[in-house]
Amino acid sequence: MTSVSFKSKYIAVAVVAAILVSLAVGGVLMYENRVQHSALLGSTAADSRNRLAGELGARAGDLARHVSERVADGVLHGDREIIRAEVELFQRDDTLLGVLVRDVAGTELYAWRRDFDTTGMITRSSIAPVRTHIESAPGISTPQTIGEIEVEIRSREASPETAAARNQFNDMQRRQLRQALLLAGALGLGVLAAGFALAWWAGRRVQQPISTLIKSADRIAQGDYSRPMEVGRRDELGELQAALE
Repeated sequence: MTSVSFKSKYIAVAVVAAILVSLAVGGVLMYENRVQHSALLGSTAADSRNRLAGELGARAGDLARHVSERVADGVLHGDREIIRAEVELFQRDDTLLGVLVRDVAGTELYAWRRDFDTTGMITRSSIAPVRTHIESAPGISTPQTIGEIEVEIRSREASPETAAARNQFNDMQRRQLRQALLLAGALGLGVLAAGFALAWWAGRRVQQPISTLIKSADRIAQGDYSRPMEVGRRDELGELQAALE
């Protein structure tokens, strides 16, 4: 009964230790996963936003220059219909949000804006001068600025900070977290198996000398002092064996 009790205690300690190790490893892995996920989300979102903003700014500048070339004649003559007709050609681009045309005095000649919800989108605007060649002397023409044009465009891709982008990162985090928990569970099972084997071995190491002590005590109780006890241990059990001897 005593040896079984010792084994049970050892095994219980091994099980508790394995559970604690698994929980500790799982907690550390979950914490590292969250920290890495937050850092990765912030870094990736910033890099992606900077890349999109840079590309969008360059495209807005090119578009503004292109539109300014087309509306130059209308601005020169103050013909709003020519300006409107030229701008309508660019309105087929669904990323174009607005166009504003002003003359050199700042008077608004044409204004158009698309009714579009830009929530979650990256937008950029660009201003380009409207220039044309004006004859300053007979047979001599010089380029002059006659107005300016402002265009605003949006990105086709959603901003990295939107819910859709965050959902992608959260899905990735959940997959990584499952892998981490599986690893922690496998490690816990390994520790449990090792602890169980060690507890069983330690229990048997305690069982043998206790069984010997019980048998010797029974012989002594029956008056048999002919067989000496072997003292083979140097711990408390060995001291008990020596005392009985």
